[in-house]
Amino acid sequence: MAELFSVNRSAVDRVRSDLDQIRSNLLSLETRFAGAADVTGSPRVEAALEKFVRESSDNRARMIDLLDRGSYLMRSLVEGTGAMDLGLADALWGDR
Repeated sequence: MAELFSVNRSAVDRVRSDLDQIRSNLLSLETRFAGAADVTGSPRVEAALEKFVRESSDNRARMIDLLDRGSYLMRSLVEGTGAMDLGLADALWGDR
């Protein structure tokens, strides 16, 4: 029965790590774009880049929140299946 609740912990940890990396990249995006606007050499490109950063900030904030949730859910999945495994083992075999 325990196999019904199993989880590949290393795969889940890799996904969580990927989500955390994407989140980190999104957090640094505004800073990287702001620095790039000054080196374009074109007022039109600079204005377009600044507009993009300004208008996409709400979407980035929502995406960061979703990535936080996803990472939390991955962490909870590993912890929950571990606790369930221990609970089932204890219920089935007790202290040996």
